[in-house]
Amino acid sequence: MQRTNPWLVILALLAGSQALIIGNLLYNQQKAGTQKPMAAKEKPALVEAIPNSKLKKITLTARAAERLGIKTSKVGEEASVEPRPVAAVAQSGSNLMLAGTALVPEVKNRKYVPYGAVLYDLDGTTWVYTNPAPLTFVRQQIKIDFIAGDKATLTDGPATGTTVVTEGSVEIFGAEFKVGH
Repeated sequence: MQRTNPWLVILALLAGSQALIIGNLLYNQQKAGTQKPMAAKEKPALVEAIPNSKLKKITLTARAAERLGIKTSKVGEEASVEPRPVAAVAQSGSNLMLAGTALVPEVKNRKYVPYGAVLYDLDGTTWVYTNPAPLTFVRQQIKIDFIAGDKATLTDGPATGTTVVTEGSVEIFGAEFKVGH
């Protein structure tokens, strides 16, 4: 029976290990050359200052908008009949005299947004997020005259036909102010 030199066994094991390591490195280098490098992780929201304004523009990735469940609607306009006080004049003989005031109906076109689009900040100021371009959102202040059902009728706000966010605006607000990050 022949005895094996222990040094030869160790040397053979080391040589085999080195061959495996070198082979693995060559394989990984070849594989890396054929694959595209991994892209840097894309941030779900880009927040940019708007020049000459305290407001910011928020741009979401398509995936972020989908995850937030963003839904939009348009600023609407409808006619409403409102009473307008008018001085009532009465004639007594040849004299005209003020007899009080009368309410005369007046038709006004009023803008409105879905109430779900309205955001209140800590001061009670009211806002909506407009959607001027795909996946882009800008907060705009509004002034509400009254709320009836699911409509907020405005005295000031975006133009009729402007797209506003009705669902997901709270999350956009959080992205703008880095709340929850």
